[in-house]
Amino acid sequence: MAQPPQLPAWPVFPPPALPSCVCADTWNTTDSPQCEETQYGCAWPACDGDDYAWCLVANAPCEGAFSPDDEPWIYCQSPPSSPPPPSVSSPPALPSCVCADTWSTTDSPQCEETQYGCAWPACDGDDYAWCLVANAPCEGAFSPDDEPWIYCQSPPSSPPPPSVSSPPALPSCVCADTWNTTDSPQCEETQYGCAWPACDGDDYAWCLVATAPCEGAFSPDDEPWIYCQSPPSSPPPPSVSSPPALPSCVCADTWSTTDSPQCEETQYGCAWPACDGDDYAWCLVANAPCEGAFSPDDEPWIYCQSPPSSPPPPSVSSPPALPSCVCADTWSTTDSPQCEETQYGCAWPACDGDDYAWCLVANAPCEGAFSPDDEPWIYCQSPPSSPPPPSVSSPPALPSCVCADTWSTTDSPQCEETQYGCAWPACDGDDYAWCLVANAPCEGAFSPDDEPWIYCQSPPSSPPPPSVSSPPALPSCVCADTWSTTDSPQCEETQYGCAWPACDGDDYAWCLVANAPCEGAFSPDDEPWIYCQSPPSSPPPPSVSSPPALPSCVCADTWSTTDSPQCEETQYGCAWPACDGDDYAWCLVANAPCEGAFSPDDEPWIYSQSPPSSPPPPSVSSPPALPSCVCADVLSTTDSPQCEETQYGCAWPACDGDDYAWDTPTAICAPASSLRV
Repeated sequence: MAQPPQLPAWPVFPPPALPSCVCADTWNTTDSPQCEETQYGCAWPACDGDDYAWCLVANAPCEGAFSPDDEPWIYCQSPPSSPPPPSVSSPPALPSCVCADTWSTTDSPQCEETQYGCAWPACDGDDYAWCLVANAPCEGAFSPDDEPWIYCQSPPSSPPPPSVSSPPALPSCVCADTWNTTDSPQCEETQYGCAWPACDGDDYAWCLVATAPCEGAFSPDDEPWIYCQSPPSSPPPPSVSSPPALPSCVCADTWSTTDSPQCEETQYGCAWPACDGDDYAWCLVANAPCEGAFSPDDEPWIYCQSPPSSPPPPSVSSPPALPSCVCADTWSTTDSPQCEETQYGCAWPACDGDDYAWCLVANAPCEGAFSPDDEPWIYCQSPPSSPPPPSVSSPPALPSCVCADTWSTTDSPQCEETQYGCAWPACDGDDYAWCLVANAPCEGAFSPDDEPWIYCQSPPSSPPPPSVSSPPALPSCVCADTWSTTDSPQCEETQYGCAWPACDGDDYAWCLVANAPCEGAFSPDDEPWIYCQSPPSSPPPPSVSSPPALPSCVCADTWSTTDSPQCEETQYGCAWPACDGDDYAWCLVANAPCEGAFSPDDEPWIYSQSPPSSPPPPSVSSPPALPSCVCADVLSTTDSPQCEETQYGCAWPACDGDDYAWDTPTAICAPASSLRV
C-alpha cells in the first residue's frame, strides 16, 4: 500500500525584544520543532501547563537591532478546539511557476488535482490540511490571496470524502495487490480497500467495489466508493445496492435472522461492518417471496445504530412465539432480573452487544395458546438516558391494606411518610425510586392509578431538593445528636447537617441553620436549608459571613497562607470544604491591620474553583493596590510573559496549580525577576 506522503516542514513565531544577532540562539528550531528553518520558534507557556507554539518568520537577516514587531507570528493552540485558519498570505509567498513544486497533491492528499495542498503544522503534532484552488495556470506572479482555501479540521467531525480519483491510479491487474482486504478489513471480499489518511492521524477506510474483472486498464473512477468514518458519529447508510447482489432464492441463506437478531422473521438481516469493529445492523424487509430474480433495491432498509442512542423497541411480536405453558421456561425472571415474578423477561440483543431488557406482564395463566401481543411490554434501556416512567399500573396491583408492607418508606427513603415507595429496577443494576402519594387511608380496594408518582432519576442530573419537612421530625433538644456536624462536615458549628440519600447511592448534604436554641419543640420548617450537590457542577459561593467570625487579632492564626497556599502573604486563606471532598480556596484581603474587632464582611473574597471549568476573572481591583514606582517589581513581564511590554502581568494562582494570566495596562517599567504582593 502506498505510504502516506511526507509532509513539508513548516514555520514558528514571537515575544520580548531580542538583542541583535542573538535571536537565532534564543528562538531556534530545536525549541519549537513546529517552526521552519527560516523561522525562530518560541514555546510559550500556557495556563494548562502546555506550551503554545509561536513561530516568527525572520525574512531579514538577523543583524542590527531586531524588532519582532515587524514580523508575522503564527499561533498554534494546544489542544486546539478550532485553530485559527491562517490568512491566505500566512504561508510564504510562492515564486511564479514554482507553486506546483511547493504545494503539490503529494504533500496534501486531501487536495484535488486542480488544487495545491499545504499541510499546516498544528499544536498536537498533526498537520491541518489546507488546499488552495488554483483556477488560473501557474504562470507569472502567483498570488494566493486571490484563491479560496479549504480547511480540513483535525480531529475531523466529518472529513471530506476524497473524490473517486483521489487514490492513486491502479495499474491493470495489480489492484488486488495494492488495495486488498487485508489492508482494509472493513471491505468485502469482492472489494478493494484503501486506508485513507485523515487529519487526526487515523485512517479512514474506503472500499472500492470492483464489479468488472481486474483486466486491462483499471479506472477507479468508474466504480463506487464506500466511506467508513472512524470513529463513526453517524455512519452513512449504505445504498440499497451496497451489499452484494443476492442470487435468486438464496437470500435467506445470506441475510438471515440468525445473523441479525434485530431483524424480524419477515426480514433479512445484514450486520454491516463499521469502522470501530462493531457491526451496524441493517434489516431488509422482503415483502415478496424469495423467488426469481431478487432485487434489494426494491425494499426498504432499517438501520440499527451502534452504540444506539435510542434503539428501536421491538414490536410485541418480535420475540419468537411462545408455546402454550412453556413461556415461563423461555422468558424467566432468572434471565431478566429486571422483571417481576409475575412477569416473563427477555434480554433483547442490541447493536452494541448489550442486552435490552423487555418484561412481559402475563396476567392470564400460561395455558392454551399464548399470545404475547395481548400483553404490555416494559422497556428498560441500558444505559438509560431517561428510562420511560412506568405507567401507574406497571407495578403489580397492591392488595387492599397491604400496600404499606410492599411499598414502604424503609424501601424507598426518598419517599415521605405519607407516601409509599417503590425502588423500580433499572437496566444498570440501580434502582429508580418512585413514590406513590397515598392520600386516602389504605383500606378497601387500593388503586394506584388514582395517585401521582414521583420519579427520582439515577444518576440524578438535578435531584429534587427535599422539602424542609422531608427529614424526619426532630424531638425537642435532640436535634444536635441526630443532625450533627460530624455527620455532615459541610455544615457549620451553628448548623445541623443531614446527609440526604440520593438515587445514585451518594449522599447530598443539607445543612439546617438553627438560629434558635435547641429547646422546646423544634420545627425544621422554620429554618433555611443549604443544599450541597455532589459532585458539584457549580458550588454555591459562601456569603462573606459564611466562614465563622474571627476573633480580634487571631485571624492570622486561623486564616493563614499555610492553610490556603493560593492566597498572598497579605491575605488570609480559607480552604472551604466542597461536596466532592476537594477544598475551594477563598482568600480574604485584609487591608487593615489585624487589630481590634475584625469584620470579614468589610473585605473582598477571591474565589478559586477546583477543579476550575473557567475561573471567574478577578476584577482589576482584586490584586492588591500597587504603590507608585514599585509595579515593575510586583507585576512584571518576566513573571507573566503573556503580557505586552506596556503591560504588567500577574500570574493569578488557580486551584489546579496553574497560573491564570491577567494583564493590567499601565506605564512602562523595567522587567523584574519575581512576583511579589
